[in-house]
Amino acid sequence: MTGKRFLYLLLLSAAATQAQPARAQTDNIVIDPRQPGKPFPHFWEEMFGSGRAVLGLRENYLKNLSLVKSITHFNYVRFHGVFGDEMGLVSLDNNGRPVYNFRYIDQVYDALLARGVRPFVEIGYMPGLLGSDSFRRRGGLQPLQPEAQQLHRVTDYSSGTFWYRANVSPPADYAQWDDLIRAFTRHVETRYGKNEVRHWYFEVWNEPNQASWGGNPQMETYFTLYDHTARAIKATDPQLKVGGPATATTSWVPEFLAHVTAAHSPIDFLSTHVYANDPPDRVPVPDAQKTPAHMVCAATAHVAELQRAARQSRLPLIISEFGADWNSDDGLSASPYLGAWLAQTAHDCDGLTAMMSYWTFSDNFEEQGIPRAELPGVFGVVSEQGIPKPAFHAFALLHKLGERRLPESSDSALITRNADGRLDVALWNYGPPDLPGQHITSDGKNRIFHLRLRSAPTRVTARIWRVDQAHGNVMPAWKRLGEPAVPTPAQQKELIRAAAPDTGQDIVIPESGIDIAVPSQGLALLEVERSSLN
Repeated sequence: MTGKRFLYLLLLSAAATQAQPARAQTDNIVIDPRQPGKPFPHFWEEMFGSGRAVLGLRENYLKNLSLVKSITHFNYVRFHGVFGDEMGLVSLDNNGRPVYNFRYIDQVYDALLARGVRPFVEIGYMPGLLGSDSFRRRGGLQPLQPEAQQLHRVTDYSSGTFWYRANVSPPADYAQWDDLIRAFTRHVETRYGKNEVRHWYFEVWNEPNQASWGGNPQMETYFTLYDHTARAIKATDPQLKVGGPATATTSWVPEFLAHVTAAHSPIDFLSTHVYANDPPDRVPVPDAQKTPAHMVCAATAHVAELQRAARQSRLPLIISEFGADWNSDDGLSASPYLGAWLAQTAHDCDGLTAMMSYWTFSDNFEEQGIPRAELPGVFGVVSEQGIPKPAFHAFALLHKLGERRLPESSDSALITRNADGRLDVALWNYGPPDLPGQHITSDGKNRIFHLRLRSAPTRVTARIWRVDQAHGNVMPAWKRLGEPAVPTPAQQKELIRAAAPDTGQDIVIPESGIDIAVPSQGLALLEVERSSLN
C-alpha cells in the first residue's frame, strides 16, 4: 500500500468514526483472530415464510424469492394453504369419492426447486369437500367479518380465517384425510424422488391454538389431527420428517410433547412461533425479557428448557415463524430498526434453535387483504414489486458473517471468522421501534465501539457497510415521491435505485484501535480479509 493511499484511508476512517458530542455508550472490543471460536450456523436465514401456496404461481413471487435467495442461505420456504381449495386439489367423482389433482402443487414445487429452495410443507388447510363444515362442503364462503370476536385475534381476520377464507374445520372423515395424506406424500416422492423429499419437513397445520383451527376443544382435536397426519406420512415413508405443533406464542409445547410420548406418535422435530410483540400475558418468559429486543429468543430458550424437562432435547427445535411485529399495519417491515433487531436475534438465539423462518421474504401476501400500498407494505423484506427494504440489506450483511463465532465482550457485537480466515464483525445500536400512536422514540445517540485487533499488523485495512436511516433505506425516497400507493413503472425504477445497498467504505485499523460510531437503530458490518492480518 502506498503512503498516499494509507493517508487517504486514515482520513476516511477519521471522517467515518469521529467522536460524537453525546456518546450514549462506548464498548471496548478486543479481537483475537487466533481464537478457535465455536460453530456458528446461520439458523436465522435458513428459511423464510411467504404468502399462501397459490401465490407461488405468480411471476413476481418467484422473482422475489430468487432475489432474497441471492443474498441469504434461503433453503426452505413455508406457506399456508397447500391444500386450500384454490389449489384445486380435491374434487368428487360420480360416486362421491375424492379425486386428487396435484397440478398446481406440482407447478409451485417445481418452481421452488428449480430456484434452489425446498418446501417446508405446512399441512393445511382443509379442502372444503373433506371438511366437517357442511356449509363449506357445499361450496359456501363465510362473509368477511373483520370485527368478529375471535378466540385470540392476533393475526385472524374473519370467521373464515384470513381474507382468502381458509377452511379451518377438522376432517369430516379421518379415513378420507388419511388417504389424502398418503396420496400426497406418495405423489411428491414419485415426482421428486425419495432422496429429495426426505430433506423436506412436514409440519402439521398452522397455529391450531388460534382461529386457524376450528376443532373443539382445540388442543385435543388438534392432537387427533396430528396423530392421523403423522402416522399417514410415516406409513408412506418412515424416513420422512414430521412435526408440530406450529402454535402461536410458543403455546402447548409441554402438552404436545406429553401427548406424542403417551400416544407413541411419530415426531422428528418440534415447531412453534413467536413474535417480538406477542401479547406479553401469553408468552411464558420473565417480565424483564418481554421486550421487543429479547422476546423471541427468551421464548425460544424457554421452549428449549421445556424440551429438556420432557426429555425431548433430541428433537430439532424449529421456530417456523418469527418476526419483529405480527401487525402489518404498524409499517415496521420497512424500518431500518429491523437491522439492529435481526442482529440482536442472531446473537441471542445462537445455540437455541436448529432453524428459524422469518415472516416473510416478500410482500406477495394477502392474509389481511390486498396490501393497500407498495410501501411500507406488509411483512416482506422486499415489496411486492421487488423493492428492497432495510431488512433485505440487513439479511445481506448478516449473511457475510463467518461459520465460527469468536468471543465478544459486547452484547451488541458478533465476531466471526470464515473458513478462509476472513474476519467479519457485526455491530449494532438497538433502539426501540418507532410505532404509530406509541410515541416511543430512540435517544438518537450513537453507540461507539472501540475495536482493537490483538496480534495483528500495526495497520490493518478493512471495509465497512451499514444499514441505517441514511444507508439502504428506501423510505425517504418514497416519501419524496408523495408516498404513492401504486408506484408507476418510472417511480418503481427510482425507488429501486434509492433502495440500493451501501457500497461500503475502506478504513484502516491502527495498532491502538479505532472507534466505530453506529447510530440508533443502525447496523454495521466490518470485514477484514485474511491477507490484511498477516
